[in-house]
Amino acid sequence: MAKRPNNIVNINDEIVESYDAPRAKYERRVYKRRHRRVIIVMAVAFVLGVLAVGLQVPKLHEAQASVRQQQKVLAKVKKENAQLKQEKQNLKDDDYVEKLIRQRYMYTKNGETVFNITDSSSD
Repeated sequence: MAKRPNNIVNINDEIVESYDAPRAKYERRVYKRRHRRVIIVMAVAFVLGVLAVGLQVPKLHEAQASVRQQQKVLAKVKKENAQLKQEKQNLKDDDYVEKLIRQRYMYTKNGETVFNITDSSSD
């Protein structure tokens, strides 16, 4: 038989398990504690994220409503701008200006007679 070195000890599985049992139990507790802490931190982060998004939803709806309202105003202003540009263009035409002056200010040409007829059906 060969002689074994002094630092190698022959032990059976039961002794190893009973020897390592307190260490394993401690490691399981540490693992569970860390695992629980990670889950709590993740849950808190999730709840904070949901709250942050939840608080922003009404502001988002308000902003969208404001954008829709401003788009309506913009469309109205663009339409008015187009009409004013057309009016400006028309004012460069002498015939249009003459017609406009005759309608608004009741100017007449020499020898013309103007008759004002009221619409009695609207009364």
